[in-house]
Amino acid sequence: MPPSASPAAMRCLCTLVLALAGCQPGPPQTYRPPSPVVHVSSWGDFKGRFFGAPAYSVEEDLDAAQAASEGIRAVLLALPQKERGRLLTRWLPAPPAPTSESSAPAPADAGLQPEAVRPTLPVRPKEVDLLTTVRGLFESQGSRDLALAAFFAGPEPVARARQRLRLPLERITLEKLAGRLPKRELRYAREARKWAGLYGLAWPVERGWRLSSHFGPRFHPVMGKVLEHQGVDIRVPVGTAVRAPAEGVVVGVREGRANGRWLELRHEGGLRTIFCHLSRMEVKRGQKVKRGQLVALSGETGRVTGPHLHYQVKHSGAWVDPVGIRASAGLVATPLPWESEPQAAPTQAAMH
Repeated sequence: MPPSASPAAMRCLCTLVLALAGCQPGPPQTYRPPSPVVHVSSWGDFKGRFFGAPAYSVEEDLDAAQAASEGIRAVLLALPQKERGRLLTRWLPAPPAPTSESSAPAPADAGLQPEAVRPTLPVRPKEVDLLTTVRGLFESQGSRDLALAAFFAGPEPVARARQRLRLPLERITLEKLAGRLPKRELRYAREARKWAGLYGLAWPVERGWRLSSHFGPRFHPVMGKVLEHQGVDIRVPVGTAVRAPAEGVVVGVREGRANGRWLELRHEGGLRTIFCHLSRMEVKRGQKVKRGQLVALSGETGRVTGPHLHYQVKHSGAWVDPVGIRASAGLVATPLPWESEPQAAPTQAAMH
């Protein structure tokens, strides 16, 4: 009689028998095809494969009218429904001309006269095309501030205020219109201008670069713990041109252990943008910059694991997602529904 085998030997023997029989203990393993071999023939090829991103990762920049339209939408959606309906009523499309319809004439042998012609009451549209309306105001008013004022207060009061001011068009701002337009409508226009500045920010680098880290909580690759990421990391090679996302002034040119060389811009309405891990500055503190102007070159200075651009946006004292604030052109073109009064909830009698 063969000597008794140890439990460990028996487990090894059973595993060997099952493997030879084509069976394998445990849950089935998911098949994963081998990764294809990527052949890189040039530095441009490498940059495209390593740093490149799908086109849908970052939406295209909005023009001034699109950004103003989104700013107006943000203000309107924050208002009570009755107040929103009051402001939108002015911009509802005109109803179509009434049409006349008559029923078919009765047969002659029936002795009946044809029914009288009845006018059909036109149905007024129940939505406002904000983008088309704002583009028209940009053309008629000549500036963003006047277009916003005209949307909320009406073109006629704005025209009268312009006549009383007797200033060149480029010098008329919402602040100049104070005391000449209703306070409430002027406050709405100022709030819409702040949101328009946020939505109108241009992307600081070309849109083809990959996002290596998004906004919000993340596991920090250097600190080794979960921290709040107050911006986004754009994986760009050293020396990539960084451009001002909007007109503004340079308020900070600094260098530190964590952020390396970094730059801060202040824009209209207190909006701020920050760029970190730069290799070279192209502007100085106090210098005014225009939208699209070269302000720095990207790098890998500070506490990093590789070359990239860290980009932050602060709006009304809070950090916001630089990617999440970028509305698509299709969303901007969506009409805004109009309702003058909130719809009452159905009563129990109506339900039964």
